[in-house]
Amino acid sequence: MQQAIGASWLCLTLTACGGEGTAESASPDAPPACNFQAEIAGPTSVTLTGNNDVLCYPAPSYLKGLRAWFVTPDVQVSIDVHLQDVLEGETGANYRVGLTINDQNHDLPDRHWFGMDCVASVTQHEYLRTLTDKVNGDLREYRVSIEGTCPQPIPSSIPEVGPVTMDAFSFTVPYLWEQPITPSM
Repeated sequence: MQQAIGASWLCLTLTACGGEGTAESASPDAPPACNFQAEIAGPTSVTLTGNNDVLCYPAPSYLKGLRAWFVTPDVQVSIDVHLQDVLEGETGANYRVGLTINDQNHDLPDRHWFGMDCVASVTQHEYLRTLTDKVNGDLREYRVSIEGTCPQPIPSSIPEVGPVTMDAFSFTVPYLWEQPITPSM
């Protein structure tokens, strides 16, 4: 099921999926662009400006929670952001954020940092349209914007590697909410 949703989202996100055009010529009905802004410092360092320096992979939700992955085009750094308690269309402050940063530098073993001490505000959760998917039914598309802070260093899964810091972050991502799955009788 998740694979079908992922494939559907990928087709909805990419203009090359049966459509024509580029990002510059995308129609006004095209899903909104994604971006991520942050300065990560420590054993891995990267500056994300929010200007086409990440690819995004939002995971559709059907009850609550927002989750999205952001990957640098060279696939060296990925960031997994999870706000567990957000409901469809909801905005607000002080959401607890689960954050995983992965460094897949091919010269070193994979390194991972995970923290739950970040907090964020959902500043925009704007309904855009409903998309019909043959497998998953109606998918409601939103534009979601998040601003957050990580006041504590984010610890490594390998203690001797040391933590990273990411004081502030923000992102905008297209997001899909689907109908809750109901068991058939």
